[in-house]
Amino acid sequence: MKNKNIKKAESKKVESDVESDVDLDKEELINDLKRVQADFINYRNRVEKEKEQFANYKVEQFVLELLDIVDNLELSLKDCKDEGVKLIHKQFLDLLEKNNIRKIKENKEFNPEKHEAIEKVENEEENKIVEIVKRGYMFNEKVLRPTIVKVGGGK
Repeated sequence: MKNKNIKKAESKKVESDVESDVDLDKEELINDLKRVQADFINYRNRVEKEKEQFANYKVEQFVLELLDIVDNLELSLKDCKDEGVKLIHKQFLDLLEKNNIRKIKENKEFNPEKHEAIEKVENEEENKIVEIVKRGYMFNEKVLRPTIVKVGGGK
C-alpha cells in the first residue's frame, strides 16, 4: 500500500512538472506570437511609409519639370500681353495649388531654408532680398525648389 501511495505521489509530481512545463511552453509560444505580430505591424507600416515617400518623390520630380514650363510662361508674359498665355499660366498655377504645390511666400528677409542667394549686392541693407530671380515652390511644407534671389550685403 505504501508503494501505491508513493507511486501516486510521484505520479502527481510528474504530472505537475509536465503541466508546469506545458504552461511555460504555452507562455513562450504566446510571447513569440506577440513578437511576430508586432514585427509584422511594424513591417507593414514601414512599407506603407516607403510607398508614400516613393510616390511623393515621383511627384516632386514631375513637378520640377513642370516648373520650368511655368517659368517660361512667366517670362513670356513679361513681353506678351496675350490673354491665352495668361490663361494657360493661371491654369498651371491652379493645377499646382490644387495638388498642394505653392509658391514660397516672399518676404524681405533672406531665409537660407527657402532662398538661394546667387549674388550679394553692395550698398543695400544686409540680408534683405533685393531681387527675385526665380520663384521657389513648396510641396507639403517641403521646399521643392528654393527661391533664387539677390541679397543685400550691407555698406
